[in-house]
Amino acid sequence: MNSRSSGVMAQRRLLTIMTAAIVAVGAGGIALGATAITTAGNTINGCYNPNTGALTIITPNHTRCTSTQNPISWNKTGPQGPPGPATTSYFTGGEQAGSLGTATIVASLRLPAGSFVYNSSVNFVNSTTSSDNVTCTLTDAGGTVIDTAQSTVPASFNLAIPLAGASNAPAGTVTVSCQDIANSASAYVDGASLAATSTAKLPTATAILRIGSVTGRPAAVNDTLGLAYAPPECTSGSETAKVTANPKGPGTATVSITSISLSGCSVGGISASITAVGLPWTVNIGDVNGNLSSTTGTVGFKVTAVLIACTFSATSLKGYWSNSVNGIVVPSQNFSLTSGGGSCPSTFAVHGNLAPVKDTSVSGSPLVFVS
Repeated sequence: MNSRSSGVMAQRRLLTIMTAAIVAVGAGGIALGATAITTAGNTINGCYNPNTGALTIITPNHTRCTSTQNPISWNKTGPQGPPGPATTSYFTGGEQAGSLGTATIVASLRLPAGSFVYNSSVNFVNSTTSSDNVTCTLTDAGGTVIDTAQSTVPASFNLAIPLAGASNAPAGTVTVSCQDIANSASAYVDGASLAATSTAKLPTATAILRIGSVTGRPAAVNDTLGLAYAPPECTSGSETAKVTANPKGPGTATVSITSISLSGCSVGGISASITAVGLPWTVNIGDVNGNLSSTTGTVGFKVTAVLIACTFSATSLKGYWSNSVNGIVVPSQNFSLTSGGGSCPSTFAVHGNLAPVKDTSVSGSPLVFVS
């Protein structure tokens, strides 16, 4: 065999070896051609070049680091870390339920005492020829409303209604209940899911009012806030509030509601207007992790119609801040009659969204977020 043909064959053998090596690396990500030397405890030793970042494994063919390399080892067992919090998850599914003219439980879950994070989804089907308003509420075993969702469901439409939140509650049953306006067998809940996961403790409440986004600057104390609260029974509403405290670090904001006026309302089939009494109301803003937003002190509403005026009050008005509506979601709460005589109903239900909240002291009246 002449030298030319020997050279060609050598090149072909080299090409074959290189091709096999490339295939091996491409198929497995990285292929090491020699077995690493390990010491007691399966520690792997190597050499690291700080200038190029190249790493060489100590093997029978490479037993020591050069003068330009630093020795390195890994796969050492570190100290035992603390155990993570134990969690337990619970889950249930709800059944079909229709004719929801009154609040009806569509899913329930028995839980031990403790702190839980809840998630639920209600599938509401409206097979009627008109839109329907439905309100679903998640309530913990202690009777605290965790979340509420008010939705308008178009005719011939299915809607998934999410509910979520967290609480520390005694042993008992957490429930999801729904109520709609249609009160028809053709408008119904077609199944609901309810899950609860135990947690060591609830997230600490941090509720800072921020301008324009969850990362925006904090709203200034004494800024005026505009709200657009109009429950389904009313056609319009006008509300104002003022920021009274807003921490720049951990903590919770407070606002003072200075006016609430609702018009075009239908109360018991009677046209009426509604105004807040006992103002200003101080509201402690809850965070977005399920911690409650609530007023302090007695609050009330005056319902005025032709030849009648009824005043209702409660020890507080409670709700949950939601950045999806930029305000406080208020689940249905009953206020008791305090004046007005026998022509007035004994209770008055208050619900809806105190939203969206805007900072009208800032140019453009940007939306307010909580983070």
